[in-house]
Amino acid sequence: MSVSADLVELSAEQRAIQALCREFAEREIRPISLAVDEADTEMPWDIWYQAAALGLTSFMLPASLGGGGMEDSFTQALVQEELCWGCSGIGNLITSNGFFAEPVLKLGTDEQARRWVEPLAGERPPLGALASTEPGVGSDAAAMTTTATRVEGGYVLRGQKSWVSSAGPAEYYVVFATVAPGTRSKGITAFVLEKSDSGLTIGPPIKKMGQRAILNAELFLEDCFVAEDRRLGKEGEGFRG
Repeated sequence: MSVSADLVELSAEQRAIQALCREFAEREIRPISLAVDEADTEMPWDIWYQAAALGLTSFMLPASLGGGGMEDSFTQALVQEELCWGCSGIGNLITSNGFFAEPVLKLGTDEQARRWVEPLAGERPPLGALASTEPGVGSDAAAMTTTATRVEGGYVLRGQKSWVSSAGPAEYYVVFATVAPGTRSKGITAFVLEKSDSGLTIGPPIKKMGQRAILNAELFLEDCFVAEDRRLGKEGEGFRG
């Protein structure tokens, strides 16, 4: 039995998903973990769709949008613990859409949630990604230099993001940019970009020493136009997303 189950009395729902994740990790993840790691820069779509069929890629999403409704951090940690027992890279991949969905749910409208979060709970869900880190900006996210300049009908984004998890395989991207350079967190605004957007270029997968089930790559934003309805929340609210 895991440490978490020894210390806390779990609900029936928590025990059920914990057991499901442990079984999935043992039966499906562990047998392929070495091959996925050695493949390095190849997205393991088969295991992604197998997990999706069991609801493991969307368990953390609101039930109103088709997800499992398990939005509390403790249950999410239980799932992560069991899946990562199988393979930390694959386990983190399976739960990664939560990172994309959170700012959409926190900052976006109901219509935006239906547009970009609801598909994540489908039978063959797309991947989402979150782009904050830049070549010269890591933990000090308020120092980001990617800009969003207001134009008629929307914004033009210019800049570069690095180490973006799932960049390439992902269809949707939450990208953070500043509308007021030099104001740090006060200008940071969140936008949703789609893979096909003109002006968005995705670099090749970065070779890594670990977590190879999740591909990482750079995003290049060269006069990338995004319509007004792609902005999440108000200008300057992105930092709290």
